[in-house]
Amino acid sequence: MRTPIRNSIHRESDFLIVISFILLVALLVLGVFLYKRQRLLSFGIFWFFLTLSVESGFIPINDVIFEHRTYLPSFGFFLILSTTVFVLLWPKYKSIALGILVIIIASNSYLTYERNKVWKDDVTLWNDNIRKAPNKARPYITRAWWYVHEKQWDKALADYTQAIAINPKYADTYYARGYVYGFINSFDKAIADLSKAVELNPQFTTAYYCRGNQYKNLNQSWNFEAQM
Repeated sequence: MRTPIRNSIHRESDFLIVISFILLVALLVLGVFLYKRQRLLSFGIFWFFLTLSVESGFIPINDVIFEHRTYLPSFGFFLILSTTVFVLLWPKYKSIALGILVIIIASNSYLTYERNKVWKDDVTLWNDNIRKAPNKARPYITRAWWYVHEKQWDKALADYTQAIAINPKYADTYYARGYVYGFINSFDKAIADLSKAVELNPQFTTAYYCRGNQYKNLNQSWNFEAQM
């Protein structure tokens, strides 16, 4: 049941979606309208939509926003921007046009420099992901794997636990955490997580194998048929 606050957020979200759709349609219409008058602007508009359509459409996807999806479309965006500045300002106001272009170049150079800090290594990249999407499990899972590679077991366990709290239905996360518990000799916890993994995915053969090793570490016999 939705609360008044949720209803308000939902209505605001619907309104923004409608406005965004109208703006996109208007931009497409503008591209058609400018086809004979300003071919370069029209080309930039259609380039933006065509290159974006390769990975975006009406079919729902898990990750709506991905940085690499904007690389090719951004060429169309900046072509539109620079062409608009040139068409509107260059004939009479060259100094203003040059100033705007310098600002665009300088600001994008700065943003590129700052973005390189995020891509410094795996942990800085996934820290940025978690900061921007704290309610998604995947960034925690991926950062945890980096911690496993670096043998930072406590941090790996903390991230896997957070990922499970966000999405308790993902068998791979239980498997991964059980794997880490096995490394630090917490065999009971490892068995519990691996059992949960096979409960969620009965075809998870690797989890069965790993659980068998944990039973072996505890010197416990394991009735395979009883676990099926």
